[in-house]
Amino acid sequence: MTVNKDWFGGSGQAQWDPERVEEFKRTALEFLRRSFPDGQLRYASMHMDEEALHIHFVVAVWVEKTSANRGHQILLQPSENPLLKNYERAQDMAGAAFAKIGITRGERRAEARRQARAEGKPLPAKKEHVAPSQWRAEERRRAQKEKKRILYAAEATAKVAVEDGRDLAKATVKKSRKRAIKEAQARKRRAAKETAEATRRRDAAEEKAQQFEKAAAAASSTKKRIEAEIGSLKPIVQGYEERAEAAAEKFRQKRDARKLEEENTARISREKEDMEGALPALQQREADLHEQVQSLAQHRANEEAAGMAAQSARRIEEKKLAEAAKRVQLKVAEAEAISEAMEVGLELVADGALVWQDAMPGSKPKLSWGPSAPVDEHGRAEKLKEIRPARRLVARIARLVAQTVKRVLAKERQKLQDDAEYVRGLREQWEPEAQARLAQISRDPDGGRL
Repeated sequence: MTVNKDWFGGSGQAQWDPERVEEFKRTALEFLRRSFPDGQLRYASMHMDEEALHIHFVVAVWVEKTSANRGHQILLQPSENPLLKNYERAQDMAGAAFAKIGITRGERRAEARRQARAEGKPLPAKKEHVAPSQWRAEERRRAQKEKKRILYAAEATAKVAVEDGRDLAKATVKKSRKRAIKEAQARKRRAAKETAEATRRRDAAEEKAQQFEKAAAAASSTKKRIEAEIGSLKPIVQGYEERAEAAAEKFRQKRDARKLEEENTARISREKEDMEGALPALQQREADLHEQVQSLAQHRANEEAAGMAAQSARRIEEKKLAEAAKRVQLKVAEAEAISEAMEVGLELVADGALVWQDAMPGSKPKLSWGPSAPVDEHGRAEKLKEIRPARRLVARIARLVAQTVKRVLAKERQKLQDDAEYVRGLREQWEPEAQARLAQISRDPDGGRL
Protein backbone atom coordinates (compact mmCIF):
# COMPACT_ATOMS: atom_id res chain seq x y z
CA MET A 1 0.00 0.00 0.00
CA THR A 2 1.56 3.29 -1.08
CA VAL A 3 0.89 6.65 -2.74
CA ASN A 4 2.78 8.92 -5.13
CA LYS A 5 5.96 10.36 -3.57
CA ASP A 6 4.90 13.95 -4.39
CA TRP A 7 2.03 13.67 -1.86
CA PHE A 8 4.61 13.23 0.94
CA GLY A 9 6.68 16.15 -0.31
CA GLY A 10 9.35 14.71 -2.59
CA SER A 11 11.72 11.85 -3.25
CA GLY A 12 13.24 10.36 -0.11
CA GLN A 13 12.57 10.57 3.60
CA ALA A 14 14.52 13.83 4.00
CA GLN A 15 11.86 15.67 1.96
CA TRP A 16 8.73 14.10 3.48
CA ASP A 17 6.25 16.04 5.59
CA PRO A 18 6.14 14.32 9.05
CA GLU A 19 2.45 15.19 9.53
CA ARG A 20 1.49 13.53 6.22
CA VAL A 21 3.54 10.46 7.09
CA GLU A 22 1.63 10.14 10.35
CA GLU A 23 -1.75 10.68 8.61
CA PHE A 24 -0.98 8.01 6.00
CA LYS A 25 0.16 5.54 8.65
CA ARG A 26 -2.92 6.08 10.83
CA THR A 27 -5.41 5.91 7.91
CA ALA A 28 -3.76 2.82 6.40
CA LEU A 29 -3.87 0.86 9.68
CA GLU A 30 -7.52 1.80 10.25
CA PHE A 31 -8.39 0.63 6.72
CA LEU A 32 -6.48 -2.66 7.07
CA ARG A 33 -8.03 -3.53 10.46
CA ARG A 34 -11.51 -2.69 9.19
CA SER A 35 -11.09 -4.52 5.86
CA PHE A 36 -9.47 -7.68 7.30
CA PRO A 37 -11.22 -8.41 10.62
CA ASP A 38 -11.19 -11.47 12.86
CA GLY A 39 -7.44 -12.02 12.72
CA GLN A 40 -7.16 -11.96 8.91
CA LEU A 41 -4.51 -9.21 9.13
CA ARG A 42 -1.41 -11.12 10.26
CA TYR A 43 1.44 -8.67 9.61
CA ALA A 44 2.01 -5.01 8.64
CA SER A 45 5.31 -3.13 8.30
CA MET A 46 5.96 0.43 7.17
CA HIS A 47 9.10 0.94 5.00
CA MET A 48 10.91 4.24 4.32
CA ASP A 49 13.80 2.94 2.22
CA GLU A 50 12.49 4.05 -1.18
CA GLU A 51 11.31 7.25 -2.84
CA ALA A 52 7.79 6.98 -1.30
CA LEU A 53 6.64 5.56 2.02
CA HIS A 54 4.89 2.17 1.66
CA ILE A 55 3.36 -0.55 3.88
CA HIS A 56 3.83 -4.28 3.37
CA PHE A 57 1.00 -6.37 4.90
CA VAL A 58 0.09 -10.06 4.99
CA VAL A 59 -3.46 -11.41 5.34
CA ALA A 60 -4.72 -14.99 5.83
CA VAL A 61 -8.43 -15.73 5.18
CA TRP A 62 -9.44 -19.05 6.80
CA VAL A 63 -12.88 -20.61 6.28
CA GLU A 64 -14.64 -23.73 7.61
CA LYS A 65 -16.46 -25.99 5.17
CA THR A 66 -18.23 -29.36 5.39
CA SER A 67 -18.54 -31.55 2.31
CA ALA A 68 -19.94 -35.02 1.71
CA ASN A 69 -16.62 -36.41 0.60
CA ARG A 70 -14.10 -34.69 2.87
CA GLY A 71 -16.25 -33.79 5.81
CA HIS A 72 -15.37 -30.79 8.05
CA GLN A 73 -12.45 -28.74 6.70
CA ILE A 74 -10.57 -25.51 7.56
CA LEU A 75 -9.34 -23.96 4.29
CA LEU A 76 -7.22 -20.94 3.33
CA GLN A 77 -9.50 -19.19 0.82
CA PRO A 78 -8.63 -15.51 0.07
CA SER A 79 -11.63 -15.01 -2.19
CA GLU A 80 -13.88 -15.10 0.86
CA ASN A 81 -12.76 -11.52 1.58
CA PRO A 82 -14.56 -9.04 -0.75
CA LEU A 83 -11.42 -6.96 -1.26
CA LEU A 84 -9.32 -9.92 -2.36
CA LYS A 85 -12.14 -11.33 -4.47
CA ASN A 86 -12.43 -8.13 -6.52
CA TYR A 87 -9.39 -5.86 -6.70
CA GLU A 88 -11.40 -3.06 -8.31
CA ARG A 89 -13.67 -3.08 -5.28
CA ALA A 90 -10.58 -2.98 -3.07
CA GLN A 91 -9.38 0.11 -4.95
CA ASP A 92 -12.80 1.76 -4.58
CA MET A 93 -12.89 1.09 -0.84
CA ALA A 94 -9.29 2.27 -0.38
CA GLY A 95 -10.06 5.45 -2.34
CA ALA A 96 -13.05 6.14 -0.09
CA ALA A 97 -11.00 5.49 3.06
CA PHE A 98 -8.07 7.73 2.03
CA ALA A 99 -10.21 10.54 0.54
CA LYS A 100 -10.48 12.19 3.96
CA ILE A 101 -6.72 12.98 3.90
CA GLY A 102 -6.74 14.14 0.27
CA ILE A 103 -5.73 10.95 -1.57
CA THR A 104 -7.98 10.03 -4.51
CA ARG A 105 -8.47 6.71 -6.27
CA GLY A 106 -6.42 6.05 -9.41
CA GLU A 107 -7.75 5.86 -12.93
CA ARG A 108 -10.40 3.16 -13.61
CA ARG A 109 -8.50 1.56 -16.49
CA ALA A 110 -10.14 -1.91 -16.27
CA GLU A 111 -13.65 -0.39 -16.27
CA ALA A 112 -12.71 1.83 -19.21
CA ARG A 113 -11.48 -1.23 -21.16
CA ARG A 114 -14.70 -3.16 -20.41
CA GLN A 115 -16.85 -0.21 -21.48
CA ALA A 116 -14.85 0.26 -24.69
CA ARG A 117 -15.09 -3.45 -25.45
CA ALA A 118 -18.88 -3.37 -24.85
CA GLU A 119 -19.31 -0.36 -27.13
CA GLY A 120 -17.03 -1.80 -29.81
CA LYS A 121 -14.54 1.03 -29.51
CA PRO A 122 -10.72 0.69 -29.64
CA LEU A 123 -9.35 -0.45 -26.32
CA PRO A 124 -7.16 2.03 -24.35
CA ALA A 125 -3.48 1.22 -24.23
CA LYS A 126 -2.77 -1.25 -21.48
CA LYS A 127 -0.19 -0.38 -18.89
CA GLU A 128 2.68 -2.80 -19.02
CA HIS A 129 4.92 -3.78 -16.16
CA VAL A 130 8.54 -2.80 -16.65
CA ALA A 131 11.05 -5.42 -15.57
CA PRO A 132 13.67 -4.23 -13.02
CA SER A 133 16.50 -5.02 -15.44
CA GLN A 134 14.82 -2.94 -18.14
CA TRP A 135 14.17 -0.11 -15.68
CA ARG A 136 17.80 -0.16 -14.54
CA ALA A 137 19.00 -0.15 -18.13
CA GLU A 138 16.79 2.88 -18.80
CA GLU A 139 18.09 4.57 -15.67
CA ARG A 140 21.68 3.94 -16.79
CA ARG A 141 20.88 5.36 -20.20
CA ARG A 142 19.30 8.42 -18.59
CA ALA A 143 22.28 8.78 -16.24
CA GLN A 144 24.71 8.63 -19.17
CA LYS A 145 22.63 11.16 -21.06
CA GLU A 146 22.51 13.42 -17.99
CA LYS A 147 26.27 12.97 -17.53
CA LYS A 148 26.88 14.05 -21.13
CA ARG A 149 24.51 16.98 -20.70
CA ILE A 150 26.31 18.10 -17.53
CA LEU A 151 29.69 17.65 -19.21
CA TYR A 152 28.61 19.67 -22.24
CA ALA A 153 27.14 22.32 -19.92
CA ALA A 154 30.42 22.42 -17.96
CA GLU A 155 32.41 22.80 -21.17
CA ALA A 156 30.05 25.53 -22.35
CA THR A 157 30.34 27.26 -18.97
CA ALA A 158 34.13 26.98 -19.13
CA LYS A 159 34.11 28.48 -22.62
CA VAL A 160 31.88 31.30 -21.39
CA ALA A 161 34.25 31.82 -18.45
CA VAL A 162 37.24 31.97 -20.81
CA GLU A 163 35.39 34.43 -23.05
CA ASP A 164 34.45 36.44 -19.99
CA GLY A 165 38.10 36.35 -18.95
CA ARG A 166 39.12 37.65 -22.35
CA ASP A 167 36.50 40.37 -22.19
CA LEU A 168 37.69 41.18 -18.67
CA ALA A 169 41.28 41.30 -19.89
CA LYS A 170 40.36 43.64 -22.75
CA ALA A 171 38.32 45.82 -20.41
CA THR A 172 41.25 45.84 -17.98
CA VAL A 173 43.53 46.95 -20.81
CA LYS A 174 41.22 49.83 -21.57
CA LYS A 175 40.89 50.76 -17.90
CA SER A 176 44.65 50.51 -17.37
CA ARG A 177 45.31 52.71 -20.38
CA LYS A 178 42.73 55.25 -19.22
CA ARG A 179 44.20 55.14 -15.72
CA ALA A 180 47.74 55.66 -17.07
CA ILE A 181 46.59 58.61 -19.20
CA LYS A 182 44.68 60.04 -16.25
CA GLU A 183 47.72 59.70 -13.96
CA ALA A 184 49.97 61.28 -16.61
CA GLN A 185 47.54 64.18 -16.94
CA ALA A 186 47.46 64.54 -13.15
CA ARG A 187 51.28 64.57 -13.03
CA LYS A 188 51.28 67.11 -15.84
CA ARG A 189 48.86 69.31 -13.88
CA ARG A 190 51.04 69.01 -10.78
CA ALA A 191 54.12 69.91 -12.82
CA ALA A 192 52.28 72.93 -14.26
CA LYS A 193 51.27 73.91 -10.74
CA GLU A 194 54.88 73.56 -9.53
CA THR A 195 56.06 75.58 -12.54
CA ALA A 196 53.56 78.33 -11.76
CA GLU A 197 54.65 78.32 -8.10
CA ALA A 198 58.34 78.54 -9.08
CA THR A 199 57.54 81.38 -11.49
CA ARG A 200 55.62 83.18 -8.73
CA ARG A 201 58.58 82.82 -6.33
CA ARG A 202 60.94 84.06 -9.05
CA ASP A 203 58.76 87.12 -9.68
CA ALA A 204 58.54 87.75 -5.93
CA ALA A 205 62.34 87.55 -5.66
CA GLU A 206 62.74 89.99 -8.57
CA GLU A 207 60.23 92.36 -6.99
CA LYS A 208 62.07 92.17 -3.66
CA ALA A 209 65.40 92.83 -5.41
CA GLN A 210 63.86 95.88 -7.06
CA GLN A 211 62.66 97.07 -3.66
CA PHE A 212 66.18 96.60 -2.27
CA GLU A 213 67.59 98.59 -5.20
CA LYS A 214 65.06 101.39 -4.59
CA ALA A 215 65.93 101.44 -0.88
CA ALA A 216 69.66 101.58 -1.70
CA ALA A 217 69.03 104.51 -4.06
CA ALA A 218 67.02 106.29 -1.33
CA ALA A 219 69.80 105.67 1.20
CA SER A 220 72.36 107.06 -1.23
CA SER A 221 70.19 110.15 -1.76
CA THR A 222 69.84 110.63 2.03
CA LYS A 223 73.62 110.34 2.44
CA LYS A 224 74.22 112.97 -0.19
CA ARG A 225 71.70 115.29 1.48
CA ILE A 226 73.36 114.84 4.89
CA GLU A 227 76.80 115.48 3.39
CA ALA A 228 75.40 118.62 1.79
CA GLU A 229 74.05 119.79 5.20
CA ILE A 230 77.43 119.14 6.81
CA GLY A 231 79.14 121.13 4.05
CA SER A 232 76.72 124.02 4.59
CA LEU A 233 77.34 124.02 8.38
CA LYS A 234 81.14 124.18 8.11
CA PRO A 235 81.23 127.84 6.87
CA ILE A 236 78.89 128.88 9.70
CA VAL A 237 81.14 127.24 12.32
CA GLN A 238 84.22 128.80 10.76
CA GLY A 239 82.46 132.22 10.83
CA TYR A 240 81.64 131.74 14.50
CA GLU A 241 85.27 130.91 15.26
CA GLU A 242 86.56 133.89 13.24
CA ARG A 243 84.18 136.35 14.95
CA ALA A 244 85.15 134.93 18.36
CA GLU A 245 88.84 135.44 17.62
CA ALA A 246 88.15 138.96 16.33
CA ALA A 247 86.14 139.82 19.44
CA ALA A 248 88.87 138.49 21.75
CA GLU A 249 91.44 140.47 19.92
CA LYS A 250 89.31 143.59 20.16
CA PHE A 251 88.76 142.91 23.87
CA ARG A 252 92.51 142.68 24.48
CA GLN A 253 93.12 145.92 22.55
CA LYS A 254 90.48 147.88 24.46
CA ARG A 255 91.09 146.33 27.90
CA ASP A 256 91.83 149.66 29.42
CA ALA A 257 89.03 151.41 27.62
CA ARG A 258 86.09 153.08 29.14
CA LYS A 259 83.39 151.46 31.14
CA LEU A 260 81.15 151.48 28.11
CA GLU A 261 83.78 149.52 26.31
CA GLU A 262 83.91 147.12 29.26
CA GLU A 263 80.19 146.60 28.95
CA ASN A 264 80.63 146.02 25.26
CA THR A 265 83.46 143.62 26.03
CA ALA A 266 81.24 141.80 28.53
CA ARG A 267 78.50 141.55 25.89
CA ILE A 268 80.98 140.29 23.36
CA SER A 269 82.19 137.75 25.93
CA ARG A 270 78.63 136.53 26.47
CA GLU A 271 78.22 136.19 22.71
CA LYS A 272 81.46 134.24 22.56
CA GLU A 273 80.29 131.98 25.36
CA ASP A 274 77.04 131.44 23.53
CA MET A 275 78.89 130.58 20.35
CA GLU A 276 81.26 128.26 22.22
CA GLY A 277 78.23 126.58 23.83
CA ALA A 278 76.65 126.06 20.39
CA LEU A 279 79.87 124.64 18.94
CA PRO A 280 79.75 121.22 20.82
CA ALA A 281 76.13 120.77 19.72
CA LEU A 282 77.15 121.36 16.12
CA GLN A 283 80.05 118.93 16.50
CA GLN A 284 77.70 116.35 17.99
CA ARG A 285 75.27 116.94 15.10
CA GLU A 286 78.16 116.36 12.66
CA ALA A 287 79.10 113.09 14.44
CA ASP A 288 75.45 111.94 14.34
CA LEU A 289 75.21 112.70 10.66
CA HIS A 290 78.45 110.81 10.03
CA GLU A 291 77.09 107.81 11.96
CA GLN A 292 73.86 107.93 9.92
CA VAL A 293 75.92 107.94 6.71
CA GLN A 294 77.80 104.84 7.87
CA SER A 295 74.51 103.14 8.86
CA LEU A 296 73.04 103.93 5.45
CA ALA A 297 76.13 102.54 3.76
CA GLN A 298 75.82 99.32 5.78
CA HIS A 299 72.11 99.12 4.96
CA ARG A 300 72.88 99.53 1.26
CA ALA A 301 75.51 96.79 1.48
CA ASN A 302 72.93 94.52 3.18
CA GLU A 303 70.38 95.30 0.47
CA GLU A 304 72.91 94.53 -2.26
CA ALA A 305 73.70 91.19 -0.56
CA ALA A 306 69.96 90.42 -0.28
CA GLY A 307 69.53 91.21 -3.98
CA MET A 308 72.36 88.86 -4.86
CA ALA A 309 70.77 86.16 -2.64
CA ALA A 310 67.40 86.70 -4.36
CA GLN A 311 69.06 86.31 -7.76
CA SER A 312 70.77 83.12 -6.57
CA ALA A 313 67.43 81.79 -5.23
CA ARG A 314 65.79 82.62 -8.57
CA ARG A 315 68.47 80.67 -10.43
CA ILE A 316 67.98 77.71 -8.02
CA GLU A 317 64.21 77.81 -8.54
CA GLU A 318 64.65 77.90 -12.32
CA LYS A 319 66.99 74.90 -12.08
CA LYS A 320 64.44 73.00 -9.92
CA LEU A 321 61.71 73.91 -12.39
CA ALA A 322 63.73 72.50 -15.29
CA GLU A 323 64.45 69.30 -13.32
CA ALA A 324 60.74 68.91 -12.43
CA ALA A 325 59.74 69.32 -16.07
CA LYS A 326 62.32 66.70 -17.05
CA ARG A 327 60.98 64.27 -14.38
CA VAL A 328 57.43 64.83 -15.62
CA GLN A 329 58.49 64.02 -19.18
CA LEU A 330 60.21 60.84 -17.96
CA LYS A 331 57.12 59.79 -15.94
CA VAL A 332 54.84 60.42 -18.92
CA ALA A 333 57.11 58.39 -21.19
CA GLU A 334 57.27 55.60 -18.59
CA ALA A 335 53.46 55.58 -18.20
CA GLU A 336 52.99 55.40 -21.96
CA ALA A 337 55.47 52.50 -22.18
CA ILE A 338 53.70 50.64 -19.35
CA SER A 339 50.29 51.25 -20.98
CA GLU A 340 51.49 49.91 -24.34
CA ALA A 341 53.13 46.90 -22.65
CA MET A 342 49.92 46.22 -20.67
CA GLU A 343 47.84 46.32 -23.86
CA VAL A 344 50.14 43.86 -25.65
CA GLY A 345 50.40 41.55 -22.58
CA LEU A 346 46.66 41.41 -21.97
CA GLU A 347 46.00 40.69 -25.64
CA LEU A 348 48.43 37.75 -25.33
CA VAL A 349 46.57 36.54 -22.20
CA ALA A 350 43.19 36.95 -23.88
CA ASP A 351 44.39 35.03 -26.97
CA GLY A 352 45.85 32.20 -24.88
CA ALA A 353 49.47 32.96 -25.84
CA LEU A 354 50.34 33.62 -22.17
CA VAL A 355 48.89 31.49 -19.35
CA TRP A 356 49.46 31.25 -15.61
CA GLN A 357 51.16 28.01 -14.49
CA ASP A 358 50.67 27.00 -10.84
CA ALA A 359 53.49 25.74 -8.66
CA MET A 360 54.81 22.30 -9.61
CA PRO A 361 57.28 20.05 -7.75
CA GLY A 362 60.64 21.74 -8.13
CA SER A 363 59.29 24.95 -9.67
CA LYS A 364 57.47 28.09 -8.58
CA PRO A 365 54.25 29.51 -10.03
CA LYS A 366 54.99 31.63 -13.05
CA LEU A 367 53.72 33.15 -16.30
CA SER A 368 54.21 30.61 -19.07
CA TRP A 369 53.65 30.30 -22.81
CA GLY A 370 50.26 29.00 -23.89
CA PRO A 371 49.10 27.04 -26.97
CA SER A 372 48.75 30.23 -29.05
CA ALA A 373 52.30 31.45 -28.28
CA PRO A 374 54.78 32.12 -31.11
CA VAL A 375 56.61 28.96 -32.15
CA ASP A 376 60.06 30.43 -32.81
CA GLU A 377 62.30 31.77 -30.06
CA HIS A 378 62.80 35.08 -31.85
CA GLY A 379 59.04 35.77 -31.84
CA ARG A 380 58.79 34.92 -28.14
CA ALA A 381 61.77 37.14 -27.32
CA GLU A 382 60.11 40.03 -29.19
CA LYS A 383 56.85 39.54 -27.25
CA LEU A 384 58.71 39.41 -23.92
CA LYS A 385 60.55 42.59 -24.86
CA GLU A 386 57.25 44.33 -25.63
CA ILE A 387 55.60 43.39 -22.30
CA ARG A 388 58.69 43.77 -20.08
CA PRO A 389 57.62 47.17 -18.54
CA ALA A 390 54.29 45.69 -17.35
CA ARG A 391 55.19 42.02 -16.95
CA ARG A 392 54.22 41.87 -13.26
CA LEU A 393 50.78 43.37 -13.90
CA VAL A 394 50.22 40.99 -16.84
CA ALA A 395 51.22 38.03 -14.62
CA ARG A 396 48.74 39.11 -11.93
CA ILE A 397 45.89 39.40 -14.45
CA ALA A 398 46.77 36.01 -15.99
CA ARG A 399 46.74 34.46 -12.51
CA LEU A 400 43.30 35.99 -11.78
CA VAL A 401 41.92 34.61 -15.09
CA ALA A 402 43.34 31.15 -14.33
CA GLN A 403 41.87 31.18 -10.82
CA THR A 404 38.46 32.21 -12.17
CA VAL A 405 38.44 29.38 -14.74
CA LYS A 406 39.65 26.91 -12.10
CA ARG A 407 36.82 27.86 -9.72
CA VAL A 408 34.22 27.41 -12.46
CA LEU A 409 35.66 24.03 -13.49
CA ALA A 410 35.83 22.96 -9.83
CA LYS A 411 32.12 23.68 -9.45
CA GLU A 412 31.32 21.68 -12.59
CA ARG A 413 33.54 18.79 -11.46
CA GLN A 414 31.72 18.78 -8.12
CA LYS A 415 28.40 18.56 -9.98
CA LEU A 416 29.74 15.64 -12.03
CA GLN A 417 30.95 13.96 -8.86
CA ASP A 418 27.54 14.42 -7.24
CA ASP A 419 25.88 12.88 -10.31
CA ALA A 420 28.34 10.00 -10.20
CA GLU A 421 27.51 9.47 -6.52
CA TYR A 422 23.83 9.44 -7.43
CA VAL A 423 24.41 6.80 -10.14
CA ARG A 424 26.56 4.81 -7.70
CA GLY A 425 23.70 4.94 -5.21
CA LEU A 426 21.34 3.58 -7.85
CA ARG A 427 23.73 0.74 -8.54
CA GLU A 428 23.85 -0.13 -4.85
CA GLN A 429 20.06 -0.57 -4.85
CA TRP A 430 20.09 -3.12 -7.65
CA GLU A 431 19.21 -6.72 -7.04
CA PRO A 432 22.02 -9.11 -5.98
CA GLU A 433 21.69 -11.01 -9.25
CA ALA A 434 22.21 -7.82 -11.27
CA GLN A 435 25.19 -6.81 -9.12
CA ALA A 436 26.74 -10.25 -9.61
CA ARG A 437 26.14 -9.97 -13.33
CA LEU A 438 27.76 -6.52 -13.41
CA ALA A 439 30.72 -7.82 -11.42
CA GLN A 440 31.12 -10.66 -13.91
CA ILE A 441 31.01 -8.20 -16.80
CA SER A 442 33.61 -6.02 -15.06
CA ARG A 443 35.93 -9.05 -14.72
CA ASP A 444 35.38 -10.16 -18.31
CA PRO A 445 38.82 -10.73 -19.87
CA ASP A 446 37.45 -9.56 -23.21
CA GLY A 447 37.34 -6.03 -21.84
CA GLY A 448 33.61 -5.69 -21.20
CA ARG A 449 32.81 -2.67 -19.04
CA LEU A 450 29.75 -0.97 -17.64
